[in-house]
Amino acid sequence: MDKYSSKRSDAKGERFKFKLLEGDVDPAMEVYMKPRVRISVEGYDTRLPEEDIKKALVDLFESCGEIIRVTVPIDPRTRLVERRAFIILRGDGAEEKALQLDGSDVGGLSVFVKVTPEDNEETVRFQLDLLKEVTHDPRYRFGVAVCGFDASLPYVKSTLENHFSSCGDITCLLIKRMSSEALIYFTQEEAEGKALKLNGSLVGGAKVTVRLAATVGRGRSPSPSHASEPVIDYCIPCHIVFLSQEINEKIMAFKKKKGLV
Repeated sequence: MDKYSSKRSDAKGERFKFKLLEGDVDPAMEVYMKPRVRISVEGYDTRLPEEDIKKALVDLFESCGEIIRVTVPIDPRTRLVERRAFIILRGDGAEEKALQLDGSDVGGLSVFVKVTPEDNEETVRFQLDLLKEVTHDPRYRFGVAVCGFDASLPYVKSTLENHFSSCGDITCLLIKRMSSEALIYFTQEEAEGKALKLNGSLVGGAKVTVRLAATVGRGRSPSPSHASEPVIDYCIPCHIVFLSQEINEKIMAFKKKKGLV
């Protein structure tokens, strides 16, 4: 029985157990009880854009079952698409159907399809520990989100730092790749109020918008003791979104070290 089920009352738990014994499975739960499989695909043209490869793989494997996830890894050093992609499928016979597509054409090249294990317990633990460490990093306790500046400006990071340095000591400044969005974090909460007063000010000739950033302190984190309860007032901290690519690169590096990819 999963964690959600274990949180139910004894009476409800017994009813749930009885239904499973009788084979009368709740239709809402039935889809999650279907077998799932993780497959790897090699042989596609790595010169193609990531999204084009994903679309081609979805088109090829959608007849095998429900596609839960398609991952086309990017090499953190070269920024190029890696030679092997991963797909998680769910459904009766999904594994057999997927393996029958070995040798299929994707973008003019034949691909090789094989079953590969899903993340093991060690990898999952690494991911959780890394996410926890980044989420609760004290550098990201107090901050504002800034947008509207010209991202093509030379030395844009130092320009933003100079503009907001009068508000307080800056612990970290993150600029979203290929966009005019940034997060600026301070050591003291009072600095946020001062930074908000710079809303509408000019940075390099462009008027910027300044607003409070979503932080761990401004949103209730899902409580492990209430894991089965829906969380309606929790927002993922902004820095997690900005650092998502860096986080994924660290996870991929860990998997490579363990020989999992």
